[in-house]
Amino acid sequence: MTNKYLVGDEVVLTHIFKSEPYGQFVKCDPFRAIVKKAEYTPTYGYAYTLMVGDETLSVCYWEEDIDSKVENTATKRLCGKPGVINERLL
Repeated sequence: MTNKYLVGDEVVLTHIFKSEPYGQFVKCDPFRAIVKKAEYTPTYGYAYTLMVGDETLSVCYWEEDIDSKVENTATKRLCGKPGVINERLL
């Protein structure tokens, strides 16, 4: 099985993990993240460690949790500045 995203790829997310009240992904405005690690698991496929700005996100994202790879400037404009997440969501 081949991973869809590579280390260094810039990706788009529209959900962020919140640990309260009971750990769930919540919908948010699109934001960009960088793939820092891709690790294969036999049960669910690839798990991705992502970084936003200088912060590594606290949970791994599965391929189906990542919306797309950033491949053009239109997508970059849609997702705002790199490394910025609405602070209310963290």
